[in-house]
Amino acid sequence: MSEEKFKKYENFYFYISNEEKKEVKVCKSPYSSEHTTGDIVIPTIIEYSGKKYTVVGFGSVESYSIKTTYVSDNRFKSGQRETGSYRIKHEHCGFADTKIKSVFIPHTITNIDGAFENCKYLTKINIDPKNPNYASVDGVVFSKDLTKIILCPLAIESLFIPKETQKCKLHELLSKCSCITKISVDTKNVNYTSIDDVVYDKNITEIQLVPNKKEIVLERGLTSINNRFFKHCSNLRSITIPDGIAHFHHLEDFYPDVFFPSNPWVRISIESIESFLNQNTWRLRTKSFPHTSLIHNGSNVKNVVIPETITTIPQNAFFNIQNIQSITISNGVTEIGEGAFKECTSLKSIVIPNSVTKIGESAFYGCTSLESITIPDSVTFIGKEVFSKCTSLKSITIPNSVTKIGYAAFHGCTSLESITIPNSITEIEKFAFSDCTSLESITIPNSLKEIKTDVFCHCKRLRSITIPNSVTKIESSAFSDCEYLKLITLPNKLTEIGSNAFYNCKYLESIIIPNSVKTIGHDAFSLCGYLKSIIIPEGVTYIGEKAFSYCCELKTVIIQNGKAKISEDIFYYCRNLEEVIIVGKYIKKSYFKDLPHNCKVTCLCKMAFQIRQKGFLGWIKSLFSK
Repeated sequence: MSEEKFKKYENFYFYISNEEKKEVKVCKSPYSSEHTTGDIVIPTIIEYSGKKYTVVGFGSVESYSIKTTYVSDNRFKSGQRETGSYRIKHEHCGFADTKIKSVFIPHTITNIDGAFENCKYLTKINIDPKNPNYASVDGVVFSKDLTKIILCPLAIESLFIPKETQKCKLHELLSKCSCITKISVDTKNVNYTSIDDVVYDKNITEIQLVPNKKEIVLERGLTSINNRFFKHCSNLRSITIPDGIAHFHHLEDFYPDVFFPSNPWVRISIESIESFLNQNTWRLRTKSFPHTSLIHNGSNVKNVVIPETITTIPQNAFFNIQNIQSITISNGVTEIGEGAFKECTSLKSIVIPNSVTKIGESAFYGCTSLESITIPDSVTFIGKEVFSKCTSLKSITIPNSVTKIGYAAFHGCTSLESITIPNSITEIEKFAFSDCTSLESITIPNSLKEIKTDVFCHCKRLRSITIPNSVTKIESSAFSDCEYLKLITLPNKLTEIGSNAFYNCKYLESIIIPNSVKTIGHDAFSLCGYLKSIIIPEGVTYIGEKAFSYCCELKTVIIQNGKAKISEDIFYYCRNLEEVIIVGKYIKKSYFKDLPHNCKVTCLCKMAFQIRQKGFLGWIKSLFSK
């Protein structure tokens, strides 16, 4: 419709929709430069050019926006090149998207659908009592018989529900009306009742509608709460929940960033902590625990006691509650769920009873103030990241009941100085003690068969370690970056030294590789800067790339099995290497990359090597001693 057809009437516009019937429709300004605001009073009759026209409805106003299209083009800084543009047509009904504050609608308008869409400043809609379809009560539009709410202005502050109004989904109808602070219900209404501006069902067992005000005290008798009713409550600062709540619908919405998106610091309290926990345990086992301030009467709680009625502390129960300093768990608890105390950064002490048989993944992750903890004999498995990044943890007692330590269980415990692993342990998973930068000594039990990837990597202060004879394999990076490691004893049954196993153990002065070892992985002893000599025994059949690279103090190397697969760059950047002795095969010096110019490569048969090592008489004696 062309703009010439729109005619102005007071502070809004109209156009002739039917000349024959003398009918017009009203709408906002069709001009983008002119905004429709203020109070709108729509008359029954509009006089124009000496004729009288009846106002019968709300008209449409067209507007356009420009959409630009692009294609990828690296020649442009933005990485895109404009290829064209096109217009998008929009239609707005009546006064949609305007800043009007109030409106009066005559009896001649019988359809208001979409006419006030997104009118964020609208506080009141008044309807002519003669209107056949609609009625208004305190600025809210109802059906003529008041049984249904038709339209509530977005900026209205108070709401009255008359006796005739039937049951409906009030929170959905009024979900965008975030300015309502006062709500009342006619006492004769058979479906609803209101107490302190909160609307309940007639029996006060369920919430139907809540106002957006600072403090809400919910009434006793409630059996359930649908937490999505509170999503619009940006003004809420305090809410009190009564005893007896058996169901929290959409429990995941209880987290502050979802439940209270505009205000994450709501103080939530509950009348009976133990009763709440007891009644909700069954649900909390499968859902995330509600925000801790709900359970503990406010977010400033420091000491927590879990009652005997609780058998499971659920997943994320106290996640990121930074004021808690101590927790006592009663004997009724058998399981601590995943992340239950994760990032409780002020938690200093916790008592775990013998009733606990399972501690879930990340249960104490990031408890940076926790200094010590005793694991009860009832626990058999320390799970993934259970104590990871407990940076103040100095000591921990692992009982004989534990058979397995999980992935990164003690990763980043930077204050942990020593730990004894009991003989019951048969498996320690990857990264279990990685980045324990204060760990100086550790006892590995005879029950362990493998030292897995990165188990002790970055334990910078670890000085010595004895690996028991039960261990047959040291996986990749197991002791990498243990910079102060000077002494390590390898077991006689060891068959494999993984890649980077002792990478950057720069103070390691000597190591004896047992004859049982068959493979030495790439970079296994790279950057062991104080290593002066090494004997690679006859049993070794493979030496990986750069296995001894950057060992700057290394002077002599003996390879007792020249037939082994030897990578050409195993001595890369060993600048002080003087001699490499190879037994059982002739290998040219030129085979090795980056050997120092003055380094000798001596190839000997087995007999000649023995004579060189023992002397001729010593070699003769060894023959007769066999």
